[in-house]
Amino acid sequence: MEYATSKDAILATGHYARLWNTRDPCPNYLENVLKNEELHFIFESSSSRNILLSGKDLSKDQSYFLCQTCDFENVLFPLGEYFKLSSEGGVRDIALKQGFQVAKKKESYGICFIGKRKFQHFIRDYIDCANKYFVCVDTNNIVGTSNNTFFTIGQKAKIPNRSCKYYIVRNELDKILVCSEMHHPILYSDELYIKEINWICPPLVNIEIKGWCRIRHLQPLVSCRIMRSQSIVKIKFDSPVRAITPGQTVAIYVANGFICLGGGSVWKPGLSYHERGLPLGLLTSSHKDDRTALSRVEEWAMGK
Repeated sequence: MEYATSKDAILATGHYARLWNTRDPCPNYLENVLKNEELHFIFESSSSRNILLSGKDLSKDQSYFLCQTCDFENVLFPLGEYFKLSSEGGVRDIALKQGFQVAKKKESYGICFIGKRKFQHFIRDYIDCANKYFVCVDTNNIVGTSNNTFFTIGQKAKIPNRSCKYYIVRNELDKILVCSEMHHPILYSDELYIKEINWICPPLVNIEIKGWCRIRHLQPLVSCRIMRSQSIVKIKFDSPVRAITPGQTVAIYVANGFICLGGGSVWKPGLSYHERGLPLGLLTSSHKDDRTALSRVEEWAMGK
């Protein structure tokens, strides 16, 4: 990026995302949603003339990975207006017609620079792992031990000789808390807080706006309310969200999910439904109709 800027050049990348320069005419798909008075700050923002938009192919959208990027002034995303696979000619078809054999290559979903190694094996080369007990949050009983301390909240805990499935709740200094239900109330919260955030297009301070958030790549967007104060950003979701994890990237959107305002890392989640003594009835009513969202959560939690 520094080279491209210093040489007055253009950096083109293969991200499935789009940019809109606010000095240019508004794209057709944004016209109606931008009539909302809450979004006038988009045109007044001086942080960047180029605003980050989601890619046309929502199944490959990579705006989530770009939400903490600061400058898009010398950047192009040529793939943003294309589908990767399409009956009308997607990116792979175009590449094949141009003779690029890489278009036949199988898609990779892992961490590209570690090769075929599993992440747990890779990270052990750099950080010492200490034995810890798995402790069930409901019974306070020890249900197993592990020499692997690298877990993500909500991930399936692979505990030998246990017929019951357990899921990670929290990793503490001397133990790993687990629960025996994939949709246990302790895994759900409806708010989170961000201390440091990269604003591509900052909303006004102390003005609550309606928007959308994503805390994992390609996780369905969840409607929310966004409040930016001088020192912190509070996200209040309209429905409970599973496994909000400190350190995870949060991408913030408005305009029906088309415009990415920016992003940061989760500082901390709000109290869980379990801590608040609330049932997950809200979850079943708001998520059962979204079979895609639920199946993605389940596949991720099962480690598929």
